[in-house]
Amino acid sequence: LGHLTAETSGGDAYGIDRIVQRGSAGTNAASLEVWLDPETARRTGAVKIRYHSTREAIAVPWSAVATDDDRTWLAVVDQDNRIQRREITPGATTGTMLEVVAGLEPGERVVRYQPRSHGDEALVEPVERGTSERNGE
Repeated sequence: LGHLTAETSGGDAYGIDRIVQRGSAGTNAASLEVWLDPETARRTGAVKIRYHSTREAIAVPWSAVATDDDRTWLAVVDQDNRIQRREITPGATTGTMLEVVAGLEPGERVVRYQPRSHGDEALVEPVERGTSERNGE
C-alpha cells in the first residue's frame, strides 16, 4: 500500500522504527503511535508524519457511493448506458475519494452524483469527464 516517513520542518526525512495501532472494539476509531529510532528522535524534535502511496488503485468520489445496511455499492453505467447497481468492497479513503478493492474494473463508468436517484436498468446519458451539467457549468 505505502509507507510512512517522519519529516522535519527543514525537509529531512527519516524512517520510522515501529508503528503501534490501537483500536476500540465496535467502533471505527483508532490511534496510531509512531516510534522513531532514539538517535533520530533526539536530533529532530517535532516532525510531520507523511504517508507515501506506492501502488495504483481504483478510486471513486464519495458522492458516487451508496450504502444499505452492510452493503456498499455504486451505480455502474454499462455499454448500453443503463445503470447496474453493483456491490463493491471499499478500501482506503481520503477526504473526497474511496478506494474500490473489488467490484469495479479500471475504465468502468459510474454515476458520480446521487447514485440512489437512478434505478436498476435506468437509461442515462453519460457526460464526458471534465464537463458538468450541474448548476449550468
